[in-house]
Amino acid sequence: MHSSPWESEPILKKVAADPQPVWRESDQTLMSSFIASVAVLDQTGAITAVNETWLRFARENGGEDSLSAVGVGVNYLEVCRQAQGEFADIAQKALLGLQAVLQGQTTLFTLNYPCPSPAGERWYQMTATRLPEELGGVVVSHLDITTSKHAQEQSLGSAVEKARAEEALRQSKETERKLREREEQLRVITDAVPGLIAEVDQEQRYQFVNAAYEKWFGRPREQIVGRTISELNGPERYEQVRPYIETVMAGEQVTFENTFTYPEGDKTVLATYVPRQGVEGQVLGFYIMVLDITERKRAERTERLLAEAGKVLASSLDYSVRLSHVAELAVPVLADWCAVTLIEEDGVTVQDVTVAHTDPDKLALAREMQRRYPARPEELAKQAQPWQRGQSELYPEITEAMLEAGAQDAEHYQFLRDLHLRSAMVVPLVARERVLGVMLFVWAESGRRYDEQDLALAEELARRAAVALDNARAYQAEQQARQEAEEAAERITGLQAVTVALSRAITPTQVARVIVQALKMTGAEAGLIALLDLPREQLERLHYFGYPSSWMANWRFLPLSEPTPLSETARSGVPLFIESAEMLRARYPELPREDLRGYEALVTLPLKLRQRTLGGIRLSFSRVRSFSEDEQAFMLTLARQCAQAIERARLYHAERQARTEAEAAQQSLALLAEIRERHRLAQELHDNVAQALGYLNLKVTLTHELLESKRLAEARANLRELKQIVGEAYTDIRGEIFNLRTAPSTEINFLETLRQYIDKYRRFYKLDIELVLEDDEAHFEFPADAAISLIRTIQEALINVRKHAQVNKALLHLSYQAGQVRIKIKDEGQGFDLPTEKVSSFGLKIMRERMESIGGRLEIESRPGKGTEVILLYQSAER
Repeated sequence: MHSSPWESEPILKKVAADPQPVWRESDQTLMSSFIASVAVLDQTGAITAVNETWLRFARENGGEDSLSAVGVGVNYLEVCRQAQGEFADIAQKALLGLQAVLQGQTTLFTLNYPCPSPAGERWYQMTATRLPEELGGVVVSHLDITTSKHAQEQSLGSAVEKARAEEALRQSKETERKLREREEQLRVITDAVPGLIAEVDQEQRYQFVNAAYEKWFGRPREQIVGRTISELNGPERYEQVRPYIETVMAGEQVTFENTFTYPEGDKTVLATYVPRQGVEGQVLGFYIMVLDITERKRAERTERLLAEAGKVLASSLDYSVRLSHVAELAVPVLADWCAVTLIEEDGVTVQDVTVAHTDPDKLALAREMQRRYPARPEELAKQAQPWQRGQSELYPEITEAMLEAGAQDAEHYQFLRDLHLRSAMVVPLVARERVLGVMLFVWAESGRRYDEQDLALAEELARRAAVALDNARAYQAEQQARQEAEEAAERITGLQAVTVALSRAITPTQVARVIVQALKMTGAEAGLIALLDLPREQLERLHYFGYPSSWMANWRFLPLSEPTPLSETARSGVPLFIESAEMLRARYPELPREDLRGYEALVTLPLKLRQRTLGGIRLSFSRVRSFSEDEQAFMLTLARQCAQAIERARLYHAERQARTEAEAAQQSLALLAEIRERHRLAQELHDNVAQALGYLNLKVTLTHELLESKRLAEARANLRELKQIVGEAYTDIRGEIFNLRTAPSTEINFLETLRQYIDKYRRFYKLDIELVLEDDEAHFEFPADAAISLIRTIQEALINVRKHAQVNKALLHLSYQAGQVRIKIKDEGQGFDLPTEKVSSFGLKIMRERMESIGGRLEIESRPGKGTEVILLYQSAER
């Protein structure tokens, strides 16, 4: 073996010193004479010169193309780095040695290595020698040592061969042991990982699986390793992952989520496929890493579904809209099908609120099945279903036997089969311990299966829906109650207004007009009033509204014998409430002289008065509607009031003659009453003058005493008051005398006159009168005769207070209610015993007569020591 290929150091230095080697012929000849392949590298590892032996070796082993790969200008270090295949290890050792020499770690590096050639395997010795520091770089030589290598091997003899064989066997066993240890360590590590780990070869056969794989498939690894992915998972699940296998076999790592169906239920996984590549980049198979994220996805799904449900349950006051939105949320997260059915309080009446599915064609099929095969009331009445007792039902697998048992007939069975039902949950809607309905969740074409955790989620969803439903119903009930209360108040107010209006109507025409306006309060679009003509056995139309005039032109009379709702009501006295045109046609298949166009519901009411029918009312409504008990009662009350008004109008004509005959006598009585009143007024005038004179006498006496005692200021004040009293008394006397000589005034302001009297009594008689007016002054405007009688009666009562009560205070209280005026004169004086009182009996009699003359009433309450209360009651009428 040669220690160095160099035989002349000067040529070495010359080659290394020339950065652009332009070799002289003599130098090139010298380089070419070297038996070794020689190349000179600079400090970076780039080739600056090579000899002919180097070039010839390259051509013989790689052809002309290899010259560009190892010729001048090529970085030899990069050539070593990029070596592949069986030379990769040798090139790596050569690279490390060259770097050590170039970096000054050593001055010489030697490496023996085999190299195939066209003539067979050859052995070479690579030598790298560092040039002097001032030159830098390194000289690399490759020397063929095949002959010396073979000679050396032969000299070792059989002993060496035997030793080699033994060493090889020992190393093989050691390697096998280490491989077993590494495999065991790898298995311990992978078995401790919670996820599934496997290695698959190019044929998609399992080469390795961890313990999680065994547990997942329920098989020992001996039954998994060697089988293909399709064989282990089945063709259906294989088709789900085939696109990802194709991606990883193309050399690309892929991560995906997927849900697989297993006998025990659905599982969602997060899988990663990593390609396993060879030295040359070819894909030899791939590694599988799978995590079971079923619980995490279920928790996310639960949280998301319940959050969305909370939003939609609060989005509308219409509970049917809320439940429809909840069913739509459940599809397809929790079901392929979701249906909601409500149960009425009777437990047998059902309302199919909604059914949800992603396919409109399937929805149409389900709705058709609901229409043709509704829940049977007789079955619901048995209360045999668990959900009717508030218990949920879980059906992980729907069998043919279940479909047959649930079908009502063969066609219904085929409907159920066409829906491809696979798994179901029946969950009741329960609120405040009452079953409000039921939610049905079904897996169908997706092929998934329900478990207990799905049932828990469905129950929570149903619980929230039931609470929202119960709240919505309570709110609607409250709103309905409020609306009914408002409508009832409106009806009462309307009835009161009708009562007032009817009390003023005195002719049939006036009554009919009032009735028409009243009937519109029922919400009817059209109506008419007909009176009974018994001698002619017919009904005669009195008035109408809403109906076409062309129709009414032929509807003047209606024979009682014709089979119509109104004639039937007039004959029987029984009201009819018909909710639709369909119901009307069913009851009256042939309606003569009836036109139903534009109307649906119909009501006929009898006009009855003390078991006697006067006629009937017909009301028409443009839409189908039902009539509550309150509405029916309101209409009947309205009809009774109308009957009373009509009867009163009828009696009006009979009374007119008697009233005319009585007018003369009434006038005579009025004249006598006027004479008596004038006499009474003259008496009162006399009394008032005497009272005024008595008061003046008292004041004069007091003034005289003041003058005697030299109290001039007080005397002057009394004189001024005496002058005022004399003037007012004089004015009053002249006014009263004038009234006696002339006709009574036709106009008098009651409250103004009353306030004048109160002021006078305060000033003259020191009687403190408190006037309390409870209602609007407009209610206390009366005709002149009534106003005068009320004023005189109040005046008499106040005089009695001044004379007999022995108090200087009195209360005058005026109020109005429902057309009646109530005037109360109250004092806290000594009172008297009504049956035995003699002093004021004549005055009380005059007071009663005055009130009775205007249709009023006098009431007196008094007890000795308890004061007196005089009450005047007068029925007022609007002017």
